[in-house]
Amino acid sequence: MKTFDDGRPIHPLMERYWQRADSECAGSEAEFFRAGASYFDEPEPALAILGPPAVTRLMCELWRTDPQIRSRFALANPLHRRDFVLWLGQEGGAIGLDEASVAAAWSLLRRGTSLDRPPPRWPPQAPPRCGEAVEAWLAAPIAWDLGAAPDGIPMPRALALLWELRQDVRLHFANRTRTDILDYIGWCLTQGIRDGCVAIELIERALAGFLDASEPEVDGGDDRPPATRLLRIMAPLYDGPHPDAARQFPHTRQGLICIAVWVCGVLRRRYGWPRSFIRRPSEWLSRIAPEAADAFLPLDNFAVGVRELRPDLQARCDLRTHEGRSALLDWLLSKGIEEYQLRERSQQSAHRVAQSPTKASLEPATTRELCLIGYAGLVSGRAEDLRMTALALGRHRRPWAVLDRLNREITTENGRRAAAFAKPPRVNLLHLNADTAFFDYLFLRECGIERGYTIGYWAWELAKFPDEWRSSFAFVQEVWAASRFAFEAVAPATTKPVLLMPPAVAIPAPEPGLQRADFGLPDDRFLFYFSFDFRSYVSRKNPLATVVAFRRAFPRSDTPVGLVLKTIGSDWKAEDRDALSEAIRGDPRICVNHQEFARPRAIALLALTDCFVSLHRSEGFGRGPAEAMLLGKPVIVTDYSGTRDFATPQTALPIGYSLVPVGEDEYPGAAGQVWAEPDIEEAAAAMRRIAGDSGLTKRLGRAGQARIRELYDPTVAGRRYLDRLAAIAKTA
Repeated sequence: MKTFDDGRPIHPLMERYWQRADSECAGSEAEFFRAGASYFDEPEPALAILGPPAVTRLMCELWRTDPQIRSRFALANPLHRRDFVLWLGQEGGAIGLDEASVAAAWSLLRRGTSLDRPPPRWPPQAPPRCGEAVEAWLAAPIAWDLGAAPDGIPMPRALALLWELRQDVRLHFANRTRTDILDYIGWCLTQGIRDGCVAIELIERALAGFLDASEPEVDGGDDRPPATRLLRIMAPLYDGPHPDAARQFPHTRQGLICIAVWVCGVLRRRYGWPRSFIRRPSEWLSRIAPEAADAFLPLDNFAVGVRELRPDLQARCDLRTHEGRSALLDWLLSKGIEEYQLRERSQQSAHRVAQSPTKASLEPATTRELCLIGYAGLVSGRAEDLRMTALALGRHRRPWAVLDRLNREITTENGRRAAAFAKPPRVNLLHLNADTAFFDYLFLRECGIERGYTIGYWAWELAKFPDEWRSSFAFVQEVWAASRFAFEAVAPATTKPVLLMPPAVAIPAPEPGLQRADFGLPDDRFLFYFSFDFRSYVSRKNPLATVVAFRRAFPRSDTPVGLVLKTIGSDWKAEDRDALSEAIRGDPRICVNHQEFARPRAIALLALTDCFVSLHRSEGFGRGPAEAMLLGKPVIVTDYSGTRDFATPQTALPIGYSLVPVGEDEYPGAAGQVWAEPDIEEAAAAMRRIAGDSGLTKRLGRAGQARIRELYDPTVAGRRYLDRLAAIAKTA
């Protein structure tokens, strides 16, 4: 097999790609060898408009040349691009691809990007000025380089924020050149709408005139549709019935008609675009065609143009005769308008119908003054925060509704489902985070409840609030912080109210009848326990420190101790999971359980162990240690961040630390931040101490349990919530 200068094999697909794209690559054989195999590992530039994840040039050529792969994976679909990479990981070797080619595809999938990009030519978006409406602020075009838009392209602030806040999108679209920006706008108008990240009403005013303007260099005159910018942006995405004609765009009349009909019909319906985006081509299509201006049967440009694209209509409908024109008009009215989806349909109804549940006729609307929003059905810390707030309010018989961020289901405090809100709630309490505040606002807007008094019950886990998220305060009226640590990080970043609002901590009764043997655990050992979610940030949870401290505390394998590591979400972070497995290899005293249990079973496992250990680097609150203390378990915990509110020398064994920089990829907003590196020797000593002193175990267990009940009992937390909600009602 031929090889490049770097030793990598030359796959026939590489040569085929080079020959097909020789105009781009200059076609020289010498340049082909100089480019090397790494050239084919790069993202396919023609697919940039589709957004992340990217696929390599080699993958794109494989897709082009293999009919089975084309039928299996639609590259316009981001999930299909992901599945294509997964398939390649299994089958790449069988079709002759080297390991580096497969690894490059995996790298793009993991990053969700095409290339690392420099920052855009605009500053981070500051919150709106006092009194400025959020919608007007989002709809206004931003300044590029504090000046005019490049090449006259407007950028609504809503799209600038989307770019800033979604890392995969930010890294995929550089937004440095005209092509970059047009690709980004194209993605926003298609996949961005599908993702629920783009609200058309917020971008229409800024973009309509730009999108509907003609490109002078290709505008062909009155006998063909205007080649507007929207048509040019969308042409590469064509998936209609006339691909040969579409490839002629914008150089022929047939190409222009093909794209105009598809954009004004199929795409407008698919994405709910307003008429202002397609006004000029739509008007041309509905205009009477000069060559068919019969007094009795006038035909518009749409009918005549589609006939030019279809040999079957040309054979059946001779426009030189009255009968032929009549046949074309009959086809147009009976089939053509619906087939090409050109029947009028409002943007609002198209968008709402595409995204709203179909249960409205089955379930009544509800009226609630307070709406709790979050991922209500998930097994996660943030979902548990929401459930605890609902429990705390329920202790005081305060009605509420929960709006599930994932599936839009509405549930009231009595367990009933509702199709919608009869009227918007007065208060929205978001158990979500600052980095998603803009997208959460769009979600509330889509549900018609964005005008309520919105509270961000945000989790935050570093000492400073990131400057790049300051715009998040535009979408809430106040912020609640679960710990003093989080409060001190968030409060200096805004002039809006920030309140320390400790959450409720409660646990269900453990599943009855379970013993250690049911979990494969020994009965004759003192068991340390730590639990964490791989879907969170593993570096912050720091499980490897617990493993190292345990082994350092008990180097002899005959010491009657064990360590239980309970995880969820391990499939999300295979590399971190494998690193953990490698760290504990060969030590039978350490048990790792990756199963996802129902809450009563998970609490039963915790209850069967003897001591909770959390050598975290930072915690916004620390629900895991708090729940262990509520069960009467002693806790060894890093003496830093949110856990300091309840884990004191009187209630736990706090571990000293040194402050170290947060790695760039270890946590969002990490630039310039520090967190704790716990003292492993001190942690090991604490483990030896607690395992050898049953009196200390009982004393700390009782003191910790009393502390959690004092601060975080649901009745106590619920009273705090009601007092604040009453104050809001008086002033709002």
